Amino acid sequence: MKPAIKPHLDVPLILAPERMSSIIRSPGGKHRLARDLVNLAPFNLDEYRELFAGSAAVALRMARIGRTRKIWINDLDSGIANMWTVVRDEALAAAAKVAELLDRHDLSITDLEIREEQCEKSTIETNRKQRQPISACIPAIAEYCDCKVWREKDDKGIRYVFFGLRPSIEMAHYVYDVIATAMQTAWVQYALGQRILRYGKDEKGSFLFGMAVSIGEKLIAMKAERDEANRVSSGRDLVVIRHAIVESEFAKLDLNLRRGRASGKKVAAGAFEAGHAAGQSLALHPGVHGKSSRK
Repeated sequence: MKPAIKPHLDVPLILAPERMSSIIRSPGGKHRLARDLVNLAPFNLDEYRELFAGSAAVALRMARIGRTRKIWINDLDSGIANMWTVVRDEALAAAAKVAELLDRHDLSITDLEIREEQCEKSTIETNRKQRQPISACIPAIAEYCDCKVWREKDDKGIRYVFFGLRPSIEMAHYVYDVIATAMQTAWVQYALGQRILRYGKDEKGSFLFGMAVSIGEKLIAMKAERDEANRVSSGRDLVVIRHAIVESEFAKLDLNLRRGRASGKKVAAGAFEAGHAAGQSLALHPGVHGKSSRK
């Protein structure tokens, strides 16, 4: 199902004409522009990729007729930018709502009933050989959802394994999905507003890394506030109960885990700071209305 589209832009996305003109003047500019627009599409919203390909042709025509003002993404295709804004702004707010519902459920049953629940694993395949920037907030996602998490790697690539009570690992999977989408959409907004991206991959990785660090910090803060609110309102500490169960079951797995090393990748300071700021700007209102989905 496609996300709901707002009727108009709250925050416009802009493709700078200087950047577009430099692309078009270069060899193979038309194909490059089309490819760039398609590649900027959020990775898990493939149904929008055809719209981006069509948008490239419109952008090319605009540049050739000498349009000098900044080109709004809505000129290229109505709805795409609005979809980005919805996904970005509601990401952590939706995650907070899911956590609120889970806590409400656990507070409605006894400690004994919680202890009778079984721990399970939930695996997230990245299909990438190298660690991605989102890895910077994976530990925070696990803590936010009262789970354990570790990284595995084989010929297919890296995967993250969340371990905990079933509702908790389902929530971790959901939070990962909404954060991954929010990070990609924020990068699109940032990239389209730049006159030029001098080191494309370095800038993208640095922006997403900065955003992941920022989101991780916010998740830890949200978790502390949520736990304190539950203790004050109910007199019970769900964290202690959940952690006792998870730690006991985790010990039975007898895993031989070791700490990973830093990737050693270059970080573009400006892009990192922009990503960090984008993470800080995400909405965090736990009372967001709407449906949440679990996988």
